Amino acid sequence: MVIRSLRKFDWILFLALILLLGLSLAVLYPISYGTEKETLDKSHFLRQAIFAVVGLAAFFVFAFLDYRSLRNYSTVLYIAGSFLLGLVLFFGKVIRGTAGWLGVGGVHLQPVEPFKLIAAILLAKYFSLHSRDIRNYKHILISLVPITVSIFLVIRQPDFGSAFVIFFLWLSVLIMSGVSKKHLFVLFLILLILTLLSWSFFLRGYQKERLITLFNPSSDPLGAGYNVLQSTVAVGSGGLWGKGLGHGSQSQLNFLPEK
Repeated sequence: MVIRSLRKFDWILFLALILLLGLSLAVLYPISYGTEKETLDKSHFLRQAIFAVVGLAAFFVFAFLDYRSLRNYSTVLYIAGSFLLGLVLFFGKVIRGTAGWLGVGGVHLQPVEPFKLIAAILLAKYFSLHSRDIRNYKHILISLVPITVSIFLVIRQPDFGSAFVIFFLWLSVLIMSGVSKKHLFVLFLILLILTLLSWSFFLRGYQKERLITLFNPSSDPLGAGYNVLQSTVAVGSGGLWGKGLGHGSQSQLNFLPEK
């Protein structure tokens, strides 16, 4: 049985994962070595390396499980995930203005990240159960209820980026479920109205700046657009072959706001 499972194992996906992890760790290793440091602080690199090993172990475990069995636990997972999202509002650690992390034994975890996977499992189960009558507005609205609750909890952190990801996850699954074009058109109009209202009455100044700099980073070169512009400089200065590991100008000359 083990040999049969190994034959069905997606080795190409595994090799791609190893390659991505290796490149990520290789870039991360020298990034904290700046002009004012004589030695490299390896603590952050080692911590991420441990996370990578744990992630690979989890990858193997879930690769040999029947993913269809996850739908049996979707409700329990959703309740647990929502509980953690609520817990963050009271006991979360604030990092850069967002209380999105829980401290567990010296390690900071962000509950919204696994919740994105939980939301996908929950939505997949619901739409698969109602695939024949998904054209009914009732099922569309019902599917939106648990997602709205989670989005509200995430916005309260506040983490609008993750809230948008969860919402568009719901929208993507809805589109893939075979909903009618009429319903999609109505949803588009509702989204357009909500977007205009949010821009006029709900979004704060810094949130508007982030959206503007998404399309025009130069509008705020020392603020919201700083990271994007520094990334452009880093890629451009490296050229086709780069400057070599640990010799990037933007990281070594302390142009990064946080390492």
